[in-house]
Amino acid sequence: MPAERRFDLVSWRADLVAAVCDMLLEESAGDRDLSRFLVVFPHKRPGRYLRKALLQDPRLPKPCFLPETASAGELVALLGNALARESRHDAISVQPLDRAALLESVVRDLAAHKHGPLDALARLTSEEFFPWAMRLVALMEEFYAHGLEPADIPYPEEDVAPFAAALLEQLGVIDKAYRTALAAEELTTPGLDARHVGENLEAAAAHLSGKRLLVAGFPGFEGVAGRLFHSLWESGAARIVLHGDPALAAKGASPHWSCEPLSRLIRSWRCRDAVLRGSASERTDETELELVEGFDLHSQLAALRERLCSEDSGEGSAVVLPDSSMLMPVLHHLPDPAVNVSMGYPLERTGLARLLETCMRLQESSPGPGRYHWREVIDLFRHPYLKMLDPTPDSEEDHDASSGLRPLFHAVERMVRLGEKHTSPTEWPPAWDIMAAQREAEGRESANVRTLDHPDPQISLLHAIIERFMRDWQDLATLAGLADALERCCDLLIAHGGALWRRFPLDAECLHRLLYSVIPQLRDSRMSQTPFSQNLLFTILRQTLAAERAPFEAEPLTGLQVLGVLEARCLQFETVYVLDVTEDRLPGSSAVDPLFPDSLRRLAGLPTGLDKDLTTAHHFFRLVRGARKAVLLYQAGVSGGADEKKPTRSRFAEELLWEREQQDGAIAEPGAGPLKSVSFPVAPIPSSPVAIERTPAIDAAMRAILDKPVSPTHLDAYLACPARFLYEHVAGLREVDEVAEDGDPAALGSLVHGVLRDYLAPLVGERIGPGDDNAADTLALNYEEALRDDPFFRQLSWDRQLMAIQAGQLRLRRYIRSLPEGRLVALEQLLTCEIADPHGSLTLRGRLDRLDERADEHANEYMVLDYKTGSVRTPAQKIWTDETLWDRLQNWTPEAEDDPLEDLATSLLSVQLPAYIHLARAGRDQNGQQGPLVHAPGEACNAALVELKKCGAEERIFGKKADDDVRRYAVEELIPELFMFLRRHMAGARMLRPRPDRHCQWCAYAGLCRRGESV
Repeated sequence: MPAERRFDLVSWRADLVAAVCDMLLEESAGDRDLSRFLVVFPHKRPGRYLRKALLQDPRLPKPCFLPETASAGELVALLGNALARESRHDAISVQPLDRAALLESVVRDLAAHKHGPLDALARLTSEEFFPWAMRLVALMEEFYAHGLEPADIPYPEEDVAPFAAALLEQLGVIDKAYRTALAAEELTTPGLDARHVGENLEAAAAHLSGKRLLVAGFPGFEGVAGRLFHSLWESGAARIVLHGDPALAAKGASPHWSCEPLSRLIRSWRCRDAVLRGSASERTDETELELVEGFDLHSQLAALRERLCSEDSGEGSAVVLPDSSMLMPVLHHLPDPAVNVSMGYPLERTGLARLLETCMRLQESSPGPGRYHWREVIDLFRHPYLKMLDPTPDSEEDHDASSGLRPLFHAVERMVRLGEKHTSPTEWPPAWDIMAAQREAEGRESANVRTLDHPDPQISLLHAIIERFMRDWQDLATLAGLADALERCCDLLIAHGGALWRRFPLDAECLHRLLYSVIPQLRDSRMSQTPFSQNLLFTILRQTLAAERAPFEAEPLTGLQVLGVLEARCLQFETVYVLDVTEDRLPGSSAVDPLFPDSLRRLAGLPTGLDKDLTTAHHFFRLVRGARKAVLLYQAGVSGGADEKKPTRSRFAEELLWEREQQDGAIAEPGAGPLKSVSFPVAPIPSSPVAIERTPAIDAAMRAILDKPVSPTHLDAYLACPARFLYEHVAGLREVDEVAEDGDPAALGSLVHGVLRDYLAPLVGERIGPGDDNAADTLALNYEEALRDDPFFRQLSWDRQLMAIQAGQLRLRRYIRSLPEGRLVALEQLLTCEIADPHGSLTLRGRLDRLDERADEHANEYMVLDYKTGSVRTPAQKIWTDETLWDRLQNWTPEAEDDPLEDLATSLLSVQLPAYIHLARAGRDQNGQQGPLVHAPGEACNAALVELKKCGAEERIFGKKADDDVRRYAVEELIPELFMFLRRHMAGARMLRPRPDRHCQWCAYAGLCRRGESV
């Protein structure tokens, strides 16, 4: 028993490491040998700072022996190993996967020999039981680490699901059987080793004889470590150093609420008092506080970078991240990349994990062996690791991008996009044929197609990638097989990625963790040879990756430090930048434990979510109080998720702001005092979209288009939006081709055209009219056969296939039954004509879907028909009598300010029907034969869109009430004038203006139509 039952208290405004250094030098009394001291911190990093402080302290004679440092977990583990050696109990520590397997076998054995609540669990498959086994393993370890014995929990149904209740009702029984099974196989776990220490405190203390312990910086003690430190303190072998609110040392004072665990510790250990130690490092002034509101993470990072650059922050500054997922964005925004990072990065967030995730998704989305979803295949070949592999790693020559895998991968991607929904590498053409097709699509000369008897290194590496990352994963049945597949992937990445790993050391470290940590866990597991389903194997791999961290070098201790909240424990910095200080980060919301929620944890004596919040609060306030300046950045923008959640400022930040307002005696206003906000300059958005000024290059490209035959579809595209026509047809920009999983309207329209053509072809020159049931059945059957033979049909899901068949058959039946009577004159006839005026000529070429001759009580009428499987719109009838519009078209010149194109497009909508009428009257076919309406008077010509989407109704360009003179004038005069105006406009318009309308929302070129002045 020590002479004085007391604690040492270091104010959280002082540097704990400096205070511990002072204590060591005081107790050593000038002795250069400090090896008899053992300093225990909550984690390793303060020990590094302590050694640095001692080496730089002139009071310590040099050379010297430094004290030992350890974390609480390390100390308990060392004592556990020592006690095991002493008892000659050389048990092997078993990994979590093996613990889960052993627990599963224990539960099944108990269910087999003892009927009760576990009966239902025994009927579960390993895949169904595995998540619960992992939760049960973690719960058992937590019980053991706290020195508690799991006991049966009666009637837990009110707190957990029935499945979890069955486990908890037999928790004590499972625990005894589990420990018996471990002992029988001479196995142990870290939790059991800790529990063994707690049960043998005197023997553990004997192993520390001759050591003077300083236990510093803990926010409270719990579990076996707390019992060990209490025992050592009682015996006088340990000195407890608290770090918190100075009010803890004052009798009757009210310390900060986050120090409540320390207050409880003082009371529960019956400490006489907590002696506040003065320190030269203690700050006397209040922490300068700044709260910066951003709308997202990137705005916070912009504010962080601005402050780091303006304040020349570096030495003595720290960037603290509540979540490790922010590490990579933060590192990209720091002005100086030479920083010290002392936090692990989750392996599951790395590029390597994404590569493995792609391999797993390839198999999970596969409809059968060797066939893979096209998107997953593209994701694989787009992965940066694979694109950067060197096909000839042994060659000393420098390789450019063209000699690597990128060109070959681009060609493979194009082939996959143009293929089927599910593709098989065994069905792909030879690699050089794929490359030749790519070069042809790019308008380059095709390279000589080489034989594959002596494949080039690129092709050999492509085949190896397919083998390692696709085929090797398709028949996995055991963890050992999964480990082998992973190892082969690593071997390929190492063999062909030497330069890659030298350039990206973090990625190399991730590969090292996979090769020497994850793979051994899978291969050495006791269930490595047990057959599992693919889903369970991939679940185990994902959980194993999630548990791994890629560590950074902890040195040097100078310069800007980037670390997590836990890594900042016990450390003091001049300036602290804390990112994402929101309620869901600090303190954060604890995940709901479906097996052992807080209501049961409190009863069992385990820490609850409230205890964890108190600990987080202590770490946060200690960090802020010890800094000269604290900059707290947070976001307040609405998230992009389905719930559109808006983050709220952390309660910790709210408290600090309230304290500042209490000091100032006024409510803090945004933009004044400690409250700041991130703002960026925002330019006003003009209402008009960009207009494209004609250039010599555009002029030459447009002339090249007009020198060739132009289709009505091309003219329609120009009329609808000249800017889009420029991007698509002049500049040659195209959307990326993709497999049409949701259907291809263009392919469906072509198919329907073909079906109707084949059905009506024998009737050319004959009378046609409404068909009977036999005709409807024949057409429907022809449609279904053609649809099933079309490649795009195979890309559709089953329900879409059924809908396409039934809906198409229904509409074709309706149409053939209501087919208007008349004589079928022409079918699918390709015609070409030339239209000329003094300004130039235009060659128009188009294909007539059908031409009918129909009779009424007055005269015969020729009807040009154009099938439409989508929506149809015809011109307003008043356009043919709008003399003002036609005068504007006739008088327009490129220099004119008045541009009638917009009004023409609004009234006409489409030039296709006028084009087909003119082609039928003035065109010639491939054989030079004149069009079928060459002798027909203008008033006898009409055209209509056939709306197959519904019942086959015809929407005519000239209505039934149209005057014959108007029709004649329109056909013979206005329609030719229409096309000459379009030619003049395409050839000479100085500005190509977009036409904003509802189509812009799905236009592929909408992003190019920036708003502002012309460019």
